[in-house]
Amino acid sequence: MDKQLGVMVVPLEDVLGFLEPISSKTSFSAWYTLILVVILSVFGLGFVRYKNKKTSHLSTSIQFNEAKTSVMVQCKKRTIHFDEAVDLRFWDLVKTLKEQRVNSISFSDFDNSIFDEHYQANQYSIKRGLLINHINRKLEVDFVETRKENHDKRFKRIVFDFKVLDLG
Repeated sequence: MDKQLGVMVVPLEDVLGFLEPISSKTSFSAWYTLILVVILSVFGLGFVRYKNKKTSHLSTSIQFNEAKTSVMVQCKKRTIHFDEAVDLRFWDLVKTLKEQRVNSISFSDFDNSIFDEHYQANQYSIKRGLLINHINRKLEVDFVETRKENHDKRFKRIVFDFKVLDLG
């Protein structure tokens, strides 16, 4: 040991002699394990990229113009234009729910998001029904519908079928 530097000096032959048994003991199973890890990593990265690519297309089926005065919706290989104020609020809500991967909303949350006037309960019901019929008729598919909640049948939710919108 070199007392000046505080470092132990070891001959190079001893270091190489120490490493040689380690490299000779490497078996085929270690190589197969390494190859398996690399292949799984490549597939994992490919799956993540595929999911990210699929997610990036989610909002392409609903596009607002720059001034947010109209919206274009891709459905059944057609482009449908909406330009009424209530339609714009509806599609803004739908786009937000779609990006959050939520396909339903309660009646009260829907009414608060869409209708800016304060109506009585039966007026909300009428306006909501008219809007749902208007959207489905214009899209020519049942994109929006009402369903009873699973856990409490007394309440209904508005459910969106995002599969009918073109995702690309």
